[in-house]
Amino acid sequence: MNNFADLASARLAGLKPQASASTDEIPAGIDDLIDNKMYRNRYKRLIREGHLADLLELATLAGEKDKPSHWFAKACSVKMWERTLDFLAKLRAVQSTAERVARRLGTEVNKFIYKQIWRGANVERWAGIAVESGRDRNPLRLFAYLCKRAAGPPGTARAA
Repeated sequence: MNNFADLASARLAGLKPQASASTDEIPAGIDDLIDNKMYRNRYKRLIREGHLADLLELATLAGEKDKPSHWFAKACSVKMWERTLDFLAKLRAVQSTAERVARRLGTEVNKFIYKQIWRGANVERWAGIAVESGRDRNPLRLFAYLCKRAAGPPGTARAA
């Protein structure tokens, strides 16, 4: 019986480093954003639950903020996590829409396209009209005009 216990403990000892190396490692980009290292277990748990890609995406977004570590901690908090997942889903949808619109217009994705999508403008419709009309040599100008016209005058609510 003692032989069996030794064999089992040897197998467990051999498995532990592999498990900790694959699931409990926090990437350096994320670890740099953790101010209070006592919260590492929270991030390890999120990684074990399969949110590593989400955490890495949040880490890249945090780099654009004024206080990256504060924003990252707030976005990953227990209270805000579901809202953060909804935000990431919407962000991915906005990025795919922006890529489709830019491809249709024959340009690169820019801040104007992102801004119009976040505002709720019907950018795919305006891009189609701008490209298919043929009235203007530059469909980007017509696209910008249509988006701004749909928004209404500055300082007013968006037209429905």
